[in-house]
Amino acid sequence: MEGLFYACLKSRGLVLSQICHEFESRELGNNVFTRINDNLISGTFKNFSAIFFHGESNKQRFLSLFDFPASNLHSIRHGNERIFPATDSTNEMRYRLLKKIQFVR
Repeated sequence: MEGLFYACLKSRGLVLSQICHEFESRELGNNVFTRINDNLISGTFKNFSAIFFHGESNKQRFLSLFDFPASNLHSIRHGNERIFPATDSTNEMRYRLLKKIQFVR
């Protein structure tokens, strides 16, 4: 529903931006309601002229899920990139963290 509100603001000439904390659906399954919800979420983002993400990896994940101009997406470094390096392997990330805090050798 908020997508309609954002569309109304945009139609009145406001330039909208967002700091995006969550963008992936938490709904399970591939049913009609999940698809409708995903489409509504995707449509909501199209109202923004700029979207900001905490970290480059979140920005890249967003790009992999949504059709949105990369030039309108921005990442904000917030300091934990060294603790949680970008990787697709949860086990690898866990091992690196434990090694960094000298819990494993």
